[in-house]
Amino acid sequence: MGESVPICPFCGAPYEKFTPRLGPTRVVCKQCGCLFLISSKFGGVDEWCTNHPDRVAVSLCDRCGRPFCRSCLQVVEEAGRGVVLCSDCLPKFEAEKARAKLAARRRIITAIAVIAIIIGSLVTYSMFTHTEPIGSAVRNWPPARNMEGVSIIVTPEDPRKMNIENLTEYVSKRGKPGDFVSVVITFYEVAHVKFKGATIQPFTKTITIKATWYSCGRPPTSPFFSGGVAATPHKEVLTVFLGRLQPGQYIIYIEEFYGGDISWVIHEGKTYPVYEHPYREEKSGTSTLYLWIG
Repeated sequence: MGESVPICPFCGAPYEKFTPRLGPTRVVCKQCGCLFLISSKFGGVDEWCTNHPDRVAVSLCDRCGRPFCRSCLQVVEEAGRGVVLCSDCLPKFEAEKARAKLAARRRIITAIAVIAIIIGSLVTYSMFTHTEPIGSAVRNWPPARNMEGVSIIVTPEDPRKMNIENLTEYVSKRGKPGDFVSVVITFYEVAHVKFKGATIQPFTKTITIKATWYSCGRPPTSPFFSGGVAATPHKEVLTVFLGRLQPGQYIIYIEEFYGGDISWVIHEGKTYPVYEHPYREEKSGTSTLYLWIG
Protein backbone atom coordinates (compact mmCIF):
# COMPACT_ATOMS: atom_id res chain seq x y z
CA MET A 1 0.00 0.00 0.00
CA GLY A 2 1.49 3.35 -1.06
CA GLU A 3 2.10 6.37 1.14
CA SER A 4 -0.74 8.91 1.24
CA VAL A 5 1.34 11.81 2.67
CA PRO A 6 5.01 12.74 2.36
CA ILE A 7 7.30 11.09 4.91
CA CYS A 8 10.31 12.85 6.43
CA PRO A 9 13.39 10.99 5.11
CA PHE A 10 15.31 11.74 8.31
CA CYS A 11 12.95 10.85 11.17
CA GLY A 12 10.10 9.04 9.36
CA ALA A 13 7.39 11.42 10.60
CA PRO A 14 4.48 12.00 8.17
CA TYR A 15 3.89 15.49 6.90
CA GLU A 16 0.13 15.28 7.48
CA LYS A 17 -0.95 18.80 6.60
CA PHE A 18 0.46 18.68 3.07
CA THR A 19 -2.14 19.17 0.31
CA PRO A 20 -1.26 17.26 -2.92
CA ARG A 21 -0.37 19.48 -5.89
CA LEU A 22 -1.03 22.65 -3.87
CA GLY A 23 1.76 22.56 -1.27
CA PRO A 24 5.34 23.87 -1.59
CA THR A 25 8.20 21.80 -2.95
CA ARG A 26 10.25 22.30 0.22
CA VAL A 27 8.82 21.75 3.70
CA VAL A 28 10.16 21.54 7.25
CA CYS A 29 9.46 18.49 9.38
CA LYS A 30 7.61 19.50 12.53
CA GLN A 31 9.22 16.66 14.52
CA CYS A 32 12.95 16.86 13.72
CA GLY A 33 13.07 20.33 12.17
CA CYS A 34 14.87 19.19 9.02
CA LEU A 35 14.03 20.58 5.62
CA PHE A 36 13.09 18.00 2.95
CA LEU A 37 11.83 18.03 -0.62
CA ILE A 38 8.39 17.00 -1.80
CA SER A 39 8.68 14.52 -4.64
CA SER A 40 6.63 14.65 -7.84
CA LYS A 41 4.51 11.84 -6.39
CA PHE A 42 2.95 14.35 -4.04
CA GLY A 43 2.86 17.29 -6.40
CA GLY A 44 6.39 18.56 -5.90
CA VAL A 45 9.23 18.94 -8.37
CA ASP A 46 11.92 16.28 -8.41
CA GLU A 47 15.49 17.44 -7.89
CA TRP A 48 18.46 15.17 -8.44
CA CYS A 49 21.40 14.35 -6.16
CA THR A 50 24.56 16.32 -6.91
CA ASN A 51 26.73 13.25 -6.32
CA HIS A 52 24.34 10.68 -7.78
CA PRO A 53 22.50 12.08 -10.82
CA ASP A 54 20.30 8.96 -11.00
CA ARG A 55 18.89 9.43 -7.50
CA VAL A 56 16.09 11.77 -6.47
CA ALA A 57 17.27 14.33 -3.94
CA VAL A 58 15.49 14.32 -0.57
CA SER A 59 16.81 17.64 0.76
CA LEU A 60 19.20 20.52 0.25
CA CYS A 61 22.43 21.05 2.16
CA ASP A 62 21.82 23.76 4.75
CA ARG A 63 25.18 25.38 3.96
CA CYS A 64 25.76 25.20 0.22
CA GLY A 65 22.12 24.73 -0.83
CA ARG A 66 22.84 21.89 -3.27
CA PRO A 67 20.40 18.93 -3.54
CA PHE A 68 21.47 15.49 -2.28
CA CYS A 69 20.02 12.05 -1.74
CA ARG A 70 19.63 10.60 1.75
CA SER A 71 22.96 8.74 1.74
CA CYS A 72 24.87 11.95 0.98
CA LEU A 73 23.42 13.92 3.88
CA GLN A 74 23.95 13.87 7.63
CA VAL A 75 21.67 15.37 10.23
CA VAL A 76 23.26 17.63 12.86
CA GLU A 77 21.74 19.91 15.50
CA GLU A 78 22.14 23.66 15.34
CA ALA A 79 20.37 26.26 17.49
CA GLY A 80 17.95 23.62 18.79
CA ARG A 81 16.79 22.35 15.39
CA GLY A 82 17.92 19.70 12.96
CA VAL A 83 19.86 20.70 9.84
CA VAL A 84 21.22 18.51 7.06
CA LEU A 85 24.73 18.87 5.64
CA CYS A 86 26.60 17.33 2.76
CA SER A 87 30.02 15.68 3.09
CA ASP A 88 31.77 18.85 1.88
CA CYS A 89 30.10 21.21 4.35
CA LEU A 90 30.10 18.92 7.39
CA PRO A 91 33.83 19.43 8.25
CA LYS A 92 33.39 23.19 7.98
CA PHE A 93 30.38 23.02 10.29
CA GLU A 94 32.29 20.92 12.83
CA ALA A 95 35.24 23.34 12.66
CA GLU A 96 32.90 26.30 13.26
CA LYS A 97 31.27 24.47 16.14
CA ALA A 98 34.67 23.71 17.68
CA ARG A 99 35.70 27.36 17.34
CA ALA A 100 32.42 28.45 18.91
CA LYS A 101 32.98 26.07 21.85
CA LEU A 102 36.54 27.34 22.24
CA ALA A 103 35.34 30.95 22.16
CA ALA A 104 32.64 30.17 24.74
CA ARG A 105 35.21 28.44 26.93
CA ARG A 106 37.52 31.44 26.64
CA ARG A 107 34.67 33.77 27.59
CA ILE A 108 33.95 31.63 30.65
CA ILE A 109 37.64 31.56 31.61
CA THR A 110 37.86 35.32 31.09
CA ALA A 111 34.75 35.88 33.22
CA ILE A 112 36.16 33.64 35.97
CA ALA A 113 39.48 35.49 35.80
CA VAL A 114 37.74 38.87 36.03
CA ILE A 115 35.66 37.70 38.99
CA ALA A 116 38.80 36.31 40.66
CA ILE A 117 40.60 39.63 40.10
CA ILE A 118 37.68 41.59 41.52
CA ILE A 119 37.43 39.32 44.57
CA GLY A 120 41.20 39.42 45.03
CA SER A 121 41.19 43.20 44.77
CA LEU A 122 38.39 43.48 47.32
CA VAL A 123 40.20 41.12 49.69
CA THR A 124 43.47 43.00 49.24
CA TYR A 125 41.72 46.33 49.69
CA SER A 126 40.08 45.05 52.84
CA MET A 127 43.38 43.70 54.16
CA PHE A 128 45.15 47.03 53.67
CA THR A 129 42.32 49.36 54.71
CA HIS A 130 40.55 47.50 57.53
CA THR A 131 41.28 49.09 60.88
CA GLU A 132 40.25 48.33 64.43
CA PRO A 133 40.04 50.68 67.42
CA ILE A 134 42.77 50.26 69.98
CA GLY A 135 43.75 51.74 73.30
CA SER A 136 42.61 54.55 75.57
CA ALA A 137 44.19 57.78 76.77
CA VAL A 138 44.67 59.89 79.88
CA ARG A 139 45.54 63.61 80.00
CA ASN A 140 48.32 64.77 82.26
CA TRP A 141 48.89 61.40 83.89
CA PRO A 142 51.29 62.17 86.78
CA PRO A 143 54.07 59.68 85.85
CA ALA A 144 54.20 61.22 82.35
CA ARG A 145 54.35 64.88 83.35
CA ASN A 146 58.16 65.01 83.04
CA MET A 147 58.16 63.50 79.52
CA GLU A 148 59.19 65.59 76.52
CA GLY A 149 58.32 65.28 72.84
CA VAL A 150 56.81 62.02 71.56
CA SER A 151 57.96 58.73 73.05
CA ILE A 152 57.11 55.04 73.10
CA ILE A 153 56.86 53.48 76.54
CA VAL A 154 57.41 49.73 76.92
CA THR A 155 56.60 48.19 80.29
CA PRO A 156 56.28 44.58 81.49
CA GLU A 157 52.64 45.22 82.43
CA ASP A 158 50.03 47.95 82.33
CA PRO A 159 51.89 50.99 83.74
CA ARG A 160 48.71 52.16 85.46
CA LYS A 161 49.04 49.13 87.71
CA MET A 162 52.72 49.71 88.41
CA ASN A 163 54.24 51.99 91.01
CA ILE A 164 55.97 54.31 88.57
CA GLU A 165 56.92 57.90 89.34
CA ASN A 166 58.72 58.66 86.07
CA LEU A 167 58.27 56.93 82.69
CA THR A 168 61.61 58.10 81.29
CA GLU A 169 63.40 54.83 82.09
CA TYR A 170 60.83 52.86 80.06
CA VAL A 171 61.29 54.77 76.80
CA SER A 172 62.16 52.21 74.12
CA LYS A 173 61.60 51.26 70.48
CA ARG A 174 61.80 47.52 71.14
CA GLY A 175 59.71 45.19 73.19
CA LYS A 176 59.09 41.52 73.90
CA PRO A 177 55.85 39.62 73.28
CA GLY A 178 53.65 40.27 76.29
CA ASP A 179 55.03 43.74 76.99
CA PHE A 180 52.61 46.63 77.39
CA VAL A 181 53.02 49.49 74.91
CA SER A 182 52.06 53.12 75.52
CA VAL A 183 52.75 56.37 73.69
CA VAL A 184 53.33 59.73 75.36
CA ILE A 185 52.62 62.91 73.36
CA THR A 186 53.63 66.30 74.71
CA PHE A 187 52.04 69.59 73.65
CA TYR A 188 53.54 72.96 74.57
CA GLU A 189 51.88 76.34 75.11
CA VAL A 190 48.36 75.04 74.60
CA ALA A 191 45.10 75.44 76.47
CA HIS A 192 43.71 71.93 76.17
CA VAL A 193 44.21 68.55 74.44
CA LYS A 194 41.56 66.06 73.37
CA PHE A 195 42.18 62.42 72.44
CA LYS A 196 40.36 61.59 69.16
CA GLY A 197 41.07 57.86 69.16
CA ALA A 198 43.57 55.29 67.93
CA THR A 199 43.28 52.56 65.32
CA ILE A 200 45.43 49.65 64.19
CA GLN A 201 45.68 48.11 60.73
CA PRO A 202 46.46 44.45 61.59
CA PHE A 203 47.89 43.39 58.21
CA THR A 204 50.36 46.28 57.80
CA LYS A 205 50.80 46.71 61.57
CA THR A 206 50.14 50.44 61.29
CA ILE A 207 48.86 52.35 64.32
CA THR A 208 47.34 55.82 63.96
CA ILE A 209 46.78 58.06 66.98
CA LYS A 210 44.79 61.28 66.60
CA ALA A 211 44.68 64.19 69.04
CA THR A 212 43.39 67.76 68.90
CA TRP A 213 44.99 70.69 70.69
CA TYR A 214 43.42 74.08 71.45
CA SER A 215 44.79 77.53 72.00
CA CYS A 216 43.68 79.97 74.71
CA GLY A 217 40.56 82.04 74.06
CA ARG A 218 38.51 84.64 75.89
CA PRO A 219 35.46 83.42 77.78
CA PRO A 220 32.18 84.73 76.34
CA THR A 221 30.05 87.15 78.31
CA SER A 222 26.38 86.32 78.76
CA PRO A 223 23.70 86.83 81.39
CA PHE A 224 23.09 83.09 81.29
CA PHE A 225 26.56 82.36 82.71
CA SER A 226 27.70 83.26 86.19
CA GLY A 227 31.30 83.63 85.05
CA GLY A 228 34.02 82.53 82.71
CA VAL A 229 37.57 81.21 82.86
CA ALA A 230 40.30 82.04 80.39
CA ALA A 231 42.96 79.37 79.95
CA THR A 232 46.64 80.21 80.18
CA PRO A 233 49.16 78.52 77.85
CA HIS A 234 50.72 75.52 79.47
CA LYS A 235 52.18 72.07 78.80
CA GLU A 236 49.76 69.19 78.16
CA VAL A 237 50.78 65.52 78.15
CA LEU A 238 48.61 62.88 76.55
CA THR A 239 49.37 59.25 77.44
CA VAL A 240 47.87 56.67 75.07
CA PHE A 241 47.74 53.11 76.42
CA LEU A 242 47.82 50.77 73.40
CA GLY A 243 48.15 47.46 75.25
CA ARG A 244 49.94 44.24 74.29
CA LEU A 245 50.80 43.90 70.60
CA GLN A 246 51.52 40.90 68.40
CA PRO A 247 55.16 40.36 67.32
CA GLY A 248 56.32 42.36 64.31
CA GLN A 249 57.47 45.74 63.04
CA TYR A 250 55.01 48.57 63.76
CA ILE A 251 54.69 52.07 62.36
CA ILE A 252 52.98 54.53 64.67
CA TYR A 253 51.59 57.77 63.25
CA ILE A 254 50.63 60.59 65.61
CA GLU A 255 48.31 62.99 63.79
CA GLU A 256 47.83 66.36 65.49
CA PHE A 257 44.88 68.67 64.75
CA TYR A 258 44.31 72.29 65.72
CA GLY A 259 40.78 72.96 67.01
CA GLY A 260 41.00 76.75 67.50
CA ASP A 261 40.51 78.66 70.76
CA ILE A 262 38.89 77.24 73.86
CA SER A 263 37.64 78.84 77.08
CA TRP A 264 35.34 77.82 79.90
CA VAL A 265 32.15 79.22 81.34
CA ILE A 266 30.57 78.60 84.72
CA HIS A 267 26.90 77.75 84.91
CA GLU A 268 25.16 76.65 88.12
CA GLY A 269 28.47 75.84 89.70
CA LYS A 270 29.72 73.64 86.82
CA THR A 271 32.42 74.47 84.27
CA TYR A 272 31.73 73.90 80.56
CA PRO A 273 34.14 74.25 77.62
CA VAL A 274 33.38 76.73 74.85
CA TYR A 275 35.02 76.02 71.49
CA GLU A 276 35.71 78.71 68.91
CA HIS A 277 35.20 76.21 66.06
CA PRO A 278 33.39 73.16 67.53
CA TYR A 279 33.04 71.44 64.15
CA ARG A 280 36.21 72.53 62.36
CA GLU A 281 39.69 71.19 62.84
CA GLU A 282 42.87 71.67 60.85
CA LYS A 283 45.65 69.13 60.64
CA SER A 284 48.76 70.70 62.14
CA GLY A 285 51.35 67.93 61.90
CA THR A 286 52.23 64.24 61.90
CA SER A 287 54.93 62.40 63.82
CA THR A 288 56.17 58.92 62.95
CA LEU A 289 57.56 56.33 65.36
CA TYR A 290 58.83 52.78 64.78
CA LEU A 291 58.43 49.88 67.19
CA TRP A 292 59.68 46.29 67.08
CA ILE A 293 57.99 43.57 69.10
CA GLY A 294 59.83 40.25 69.05
